[in-house]
Amino acid sequence: MISAQHDNLTEAQQQQAIAVAETEALRKRAIRKLDWRTLPFLTLAWLANFIDRTSIGNAATLHLTQDLKLHGLQLNTALAAFYVSYILSEIPSNIMLKKLGGDKWIPSLILAWAIVTTLTCLVQDFEGLVTIRVFLGLCEGGVLPGMTLYLSLLYPRYELQQRIGIFYAAAALSGSFGGLLAYLIHKLDGVGGLAGWRYIFLLEGCATVLIAILGFVIMPSSVAGAKFLTQEERNACLAAMNPDIAASLMSTNSATRADNDSDIDQVRDITTLRGSDEAATPNEKETNEKEKETSSVKSLSQQSRVLTATSSGPRDAIRIAAAAGAKFDASAVEKFEWREVRRGLCEVQVWLTGLAYLCMLNSLYSYSLFLPTILRSMYPDVTPARLQLLSVPPYVPAAVMCIVIAIAADRARMRVPFMLVLLPISMVGYIILLTVHSAEAKYAGVFLAALGVYPATPCVLSILPNNCSGHFKRATAVALQLAIANCAGFVATFAYQSKFAKDNYKQGHWVVLGSLILAEVLLIGQVFYVRWENAARASGKRDHQIADYEKLVAEGKTQAPIGDRSPTYRFVI
Repeated sequence: MISAQHDNLTEAQQQQAIAVAETEALRKRAIRKLDWRTLPFLTLAWLANFIDRTSIGNAATLHLTQDLKLHGLQLNTALAAFYVSYILSEIPSNIMLKKLGGDKWIPSLILAWAIVTTLTCLVQDFEGLVTIRVFLGLCEGGVLPGMTLYLSLLYPRYELQQRIGIFYAAAALSGSFGGLLAYLIHKLDGVGGLAGWRYIFLLEGCATVLIAILGFVIMPSSVAGAKFLTQEERNACLAAMNPDIAASLMSTNSATRADNDSDIDQVRDITTLRGSDEAATPNEKETNEKEKETSSVKSLSQQSRVLTATSSGPRDAIRIAAAAGAKFDASAVEKFEWREVRRGLCEVQVWLTGLAYLCMLNSLYSYSLFLPTILRSMYPDVTPARLQLLSVPPYVPAAVMCIVIAIAADRARMRVPFMLVLLPISMVGYIILLTVHSAEAKYAGVFLAALGVYPATPCVLSILPNNCSGHFKRATAVALQLAIANCAGFVATFAYQSKFAKDNYKQGHWVVLGSLILAEVLLIGQVFYVRWENAARASGKRDHQIADYEKLVAEGKTQAPIGDRSPTYRFVI
């Protein structure tokens, strides 16, 4: 009798293991398809973005300042003007992404900035340069928050950073390609009566137009709307946004659901990126509208209890998780609410990470804009062409590290600890630039300056998509973080002024070094805040948030999901 029970149990376990393995194989196949349709394009687009944005730094060493008769701080002012419109456009852009879909909005932004970049070749004076930079910022401001939000709606929270790391590595590579392209394009100097620096903007802008057209063709709107996936692959993705979703729905112990409310809300966000109707049948659409009119949003715990009522094992768990995704897709489309925007604006983590990112971008922007200028102070006798070639190698190790660190951070399920190790590497680089006199040693310092801050950036970009749930809160938080951070542009563009050249730009190096130290302090504060908040949730001090949320629903003040207000939601460090 006992032996028979043992044999039956073993057979059941084998069947369950096979079912889980088959679903995971489907999911991995679907993820590979998503990767091939999104990552090469986003990487190419971000490469073009950074090249187009920072080409002015290369052009400045190729007689742009002389041709436009710029003097004093006029070049720095033109660089700073870019960030005014860039910052103001970020939050509205992410809201538009929800309305139009990432597959339409992101390529539209790329096309717009490509046209503006191309028109830069026609600029004749300081006023024209400032005007064109303002329009460029307006077009480019929504690109990075849009890409980050878009990927967070396609991938699980612990597979997100490696995707961000892959496309953000292009920011480092752009330094290499930008310098190399500037060197090659400058050979056209005088052809057709155009200066070489004008060809930089003309040719790079035209190439970016082609990238935008490619985006309109290949980008999927969402997992549910990805026509290149089979229905089984879509279901597997929705069911396994995180391997623990099914377990969380079946478990009655909230401790085992620590990370999972975020993943369930992420399934909701993914399938409703452009609305539920993409994956719903005509009958479901009609039912959806009736349900929306006659019912209020249920709490996540209530939905979980309904779904788990008929479950009996891991095979059912997979089915239940898929049903959860379908349920959210069919009847829980999140509509725009100012309350959710306010939640994003008031999120503590937005301000801690946003200010830390501001300090990091002060380093990154000043590096990408003024590396040729810094190298000129180290090698005053080299030709402009040779100077462009010297700017290529320092970016290569940084690009590789972007991907390596991103994969490691996803596997470790941590973000800030990696940043706390990386930023001191850049600090050492700037200390070398400040203290040594050998050009060769300083050149090594230039490598280290990039090797720390570039790989740390995908980490900070992944924090808020991981820790904010509810689409409009997440969209607002991601965009606000970048709006705060991009204020660094006003500092970075004045960090390396021409009057500092006589002292080898030590003032600029000190500004960047100080900002990196401040970033380290703010990130330590982020770690303490997350640990404190997670401990409060684990001890039951946030249980009242369920009742608070259900009261808002009952009073008709919100229809958004409970999201990260759930006491079972855990923040990623």
